[in-house]
Amino acid sequence: MAGQPSSGSYRVRIRSTDLEVEVEAPDAGYVDAKVAELLGWMGLEPLETGLDEPPAPKSGGSAAGKPPSLVEHVRSVSPNGGLEHVLAVGYYLEHHRGATGGFRRRDLAQAFKAVRYRHSNPGVPIASGRKQGLLMEGAEADKIRLSETADEWVRARLRGE
Repeated sequence: MAGQPSSGSYRVRIRSTDLEVEVEAPDAGYVDAKVAELLGWMGLEPLETGLDEPPAPKSGGSAAGKPPSLVEHVRSVSPNGGLEHVLAVGYYLEHHRGATGGFRRRDLAQAFKAVRYRHSNPGVPIASGRKQGLLMEGAEADKIRLSETADEWVRARLRGE
């Protein structure tokens, strides 16, 4: 969300017909949090899992501190079939995109396009994952999250097990 002006601080300005708000601080995370809070008060939803946004810095990336790209991550997991792709992408969204409250079906569909995985109906592997206890309800009604078992499965695949 935040853009970086030359002064070394991050600034976001939101304008609507009757409102203009600007948030500026030296910490991009603070600016993003305040913008998300403001959007929540306005009844709008921040794009916390949008694939066009730069990823939030997280541990577990490369030695240089950068997280892997979505494509690199999915390739590292080497999923087979729809459910494993859902788990790989869900892990990426939760751990590298900051979707700690969960992710939506449309986020999975966008990610599937990004990694060029074709699945006619992502709802089928999602339902299968719920039945197996690998997916659970997220922070909001239409969001889903990985269970601890699913998280561990992805971590094991990343370790090469």
